[in-house]
Amino acid sequence: MRQVFFHIGDRKTGTSSLQSVMDTWDRSGAARRAGVLYPLAGRHSADRINHRNLAHVLDGDARFAPVHGTWDDLARNLADAPEAGHVLISSESFENVDPLRLRDAVRSHLGEGVRPVILSYFRPHMSRLLASYTQNAKRGLYDGTLNAFVRKSVQGRLGQAFGRLAAWRDTFGADFRLSLYQRDRLLQGDIVADILVRQMGLPQGILATLPPSAAENRAPKPSTLATLMALRRMLGQAEDGGKGGLAAEHEAALARLQVRLDALVPGEPALQLDAETAALVHAACLADARAIDAAFFADNPGAEAALDAGLAAARAAVAWTNPNAEVNAAWVEACEALLTASAPRPRVAATVPSKAVDDRRERRKRRRLLQRSGNEEDGDAA
Repeated sequence: MRQVFFHIGDRKTGTSSLQSVMDTWDRSGAARRAGVLYPLAGRHSADRINHRNLAHVLDGDARFAPVHGTWDDLARNLADAPEAGHVLISSESFENVDPLRLRDAVRSHLGEGVRPVILSYFRPHMSRLLASYTQNAKRGLYDGTLNAFVRKSVQGRLGQAFGRLAAWRDTFGADFRLSLYQRDRLLQGDIVADILVRQMGLPQGILATLPPSAAENRAPKPSTLATLMALRRMLGQAEDGGKGGLAAEHEAALARLQVRLDALVPGEPALQLDAETAALVHAACLADARAIDAAFFADNPGAEAALDAGLAAARAAVAWTNPNAEVNAAWVEACEALLTASAPRPRVAATVPSKAVDDRRERRKRRRLLQRSGNEEDGDAA
């Protein structure tokens, strides 16, 4: 029976780095020569490094597009590479998929001769909440505060993960492999090495032949993030009234600006929950963390310990003063002035005289004529 590994996330667990390496390795032909298949189906477009299209069709996502590859295309990819002893499919979008639908898709499209092995990485609660907020805020998908985001999300899928993870285990049994996403638990501290060698069984020596990752989704420093959010608001208001995403050149400019701003504050600590919000997360997620430890990490628990460590770090955090706060504020103000000056002024529609205005003008005209003749007519004052 042929094993096919489905790496399903979670999000914010180094997925972009893994997918960038696999995409480059596959397109060069070196992966196939090493007996590894990273199927093209589901990632046909040049800028799609993961198999999100295969996930989108299963969860009814409107972004599904047959042109990017379907499950039938995946079956053909597998049939065309019978020599590939290691097959990897990767997309964090599978995080949202009903595991039963994935199981049924494998059976109906790939056949009973394929054994799916599900690989998932769980990022501890506080770390995941912080990372998700940063990513959403940086991309303009959320424009509120960290505390508001956390309080909104802590009772949702980010804070209550056990039920979702248990559903995968119930569907795939021992073929669902969950790992705790912490650097000291990954092979060589690296997600690529962990999946290819520890999970898929490739020889460790192959790691030295891999291409470097071209995708590094680095979190900005807190002061940088605040500046990027402010600029994004201004750009969004200037472009289409803030209704759509930013233009590609503006997205690229913000990415470059992030690097420059972060370089100004090398000593600034990473984004951190305040003690009160951390205590709220700890209380809300404790039962979930304990359930995950008991079900998946009984021999080496870590989810509850990570919660405890996050709370302790928040309580011990010292307020940090950004020495470049005035510089950042000045940049934001300058950008706002530029955008305001260059933004097209709203058109003022030509006014069309109303009937009341026409009537008033006519009465004034008649009054002047009467005054010239020595008479006055009752009516509106001039």
